[in-house]
Amino acid sequence: MVSLRHLAGQLLVLGMMFLFSGNAQAQTYFLTGGPELTQEQRANVFAYVKNAWQLADGKSATDLEAHRRWARGQTATVVNGEVDFLVDQTMAKVRRLGKDKLQQVFANLKQGAVIAGNKAEGHSLETHLNWAREQTEEAIRGELVRIALAGYKAF
Repeated sequence: MVSLRHLAGQLLVLGMMFLFSGNAQAQTYFLTGGPELTQEQRANVFAYVKNAWQLADGKSATDLEAHRRWARGQTATVVNGEVDFLVDQTMAKVRRLGKDKLQQVFANLKQGAVIAGNKAEGHSLETHLNWAREQTEEAIRGELVRIALAGYKAF
């Protein structure tokens, strides 16, 4: 028997996923209003979010340093806009991902969010992957929605 709480949770996740589908767009503000970031922190956020998008798009993750180099050459406004765009594009693809890719996307997006919130201490891709491996796909998708909508505030 399915509990009402379980059903309501799944409906909430489906509703949030609708916001990121082609039918509607939820605009995220991943870095807006957050703590002051150094150029290097901003470049790191961009690098992890870019890898999350690449993985969601069916590509392989790229060396983080290549993404950092690009971000270092841009203004904060350009990087912030690109991060928000990539988060939205990533979330538009989350429904179609299998568990392995979903775990990798989650780990990269979460790492970007904890850096954006100046809370990276004790966090790593590996710790996020380990957490995700123990979760259901629905739980991972729910966390991705929470992180995408709250950005740095999620932590």
